Amino acid sequence: MQPGRARGTTIAIAVTLYSLCPAIALAGYVPRPAVAAAADAAAAQAKTLPDEASLAAALLRTQAELTSRPLPAEAAVHAALLRLRASVRPLAATRTAVSALTEYSSQVMTDPLEVEQARGGPVPAFAIAATARGTLQLWDLAAAEALIARSLRGEAVPVLPPALQARAWARYIERATPTELDALQARGIPDEPAPLLALWQRRATADTALRMFALPITADSYALLADVTARLPADIARPLLMHAAQQPALTSAARIAMAPLVTVDADVRRHLIDTLGDDHGASSAQALAIAADAETVAALSHVLHLTAEGPRLLHALLALRTLPGSEALT
Repeated sequence: MQPGRARGTTIAIAVTLYSLCPAIALAGYVPRPAVAAAADAAAAQAKTLPDEASLAAALLRTQAELTSRPLPAEAAVHAALLRLRASVRPLAATRTAVSALTEYSSQVMTDPLEVEQARGGPVPAFAIAATARGTLQLWDLAAAEALIARSLRGEAVPVLPPALQARAWARYIERATPTELDALQARGIPDEPAPLLALWQRRATADTALRMFALPITADSYALLADVTARLPADIARPLLMHAAQQPALTSAARIAMAPLVTVDADVRRHLIDTLGDDHGASSAQALAIAADAETVAALSHVLHLTAEGPRLLHALLALRTLPGSEALT
């Protein structure tokens, strides 16, 4: 039997078993093929609904069936929620209907996907509560982005809820046209990691990086740091990385980020050689090993001849032994 026909037959059997065994519905468990079939049918039906009003009406209608017909109803509710995310300015009644689902406890359970196996046991077939919360959050973000856009047309810069501000600014920056981005930079953006990283990804400058490094360190700080040598010329990247390396939380990452500069900047090589013996010396060794050019090997070998013991010697050996083939040790 062909794979496609086999899958279709499996789904058909699962749906038939589900319809013939109401006890399965009452128990809350539904085989995943039946869940997939219900989800496909619900998605196809939701696509036929032309606007927000139709989707909201379907959402309310199917909510009333969640107890009596949980599988098709949950599938329909989930599909409607996903389609409603495209609404730009949802009506108050639509928000109310979606908000009512944010605490919904899924009735239909199914087999976990491979990535969910660690949980053990059945999992909700449709994450309705999470999807409802996500839909509300997307609407709120869209509204916040609209306020930012209005501020660029001369209105006051909006004060957004703290939970929304950073994400809304970041999303706006990611989608802004070059002209909008010019206006945004002229007005200024909040000193927060997410919007600064978004601005860096659109227009990398040393000023944006310095603003990021002046903030409490987050994952966004490290993401920007790792991108410095790829986005900026070496003569701008070097002082920026040297500055970042002065912050204890960034020292190791900054030294590793210097690796591409070792072969083109003697000051960077000298800095990494000189710092082999400190608390972050292993990171200096890693950066030097990545460089792996003749001058670097010679500098590391020189350290071996001058250093009798201690972290500086160990880190120099670490760098040399990391080189392909380790020929430098002979």
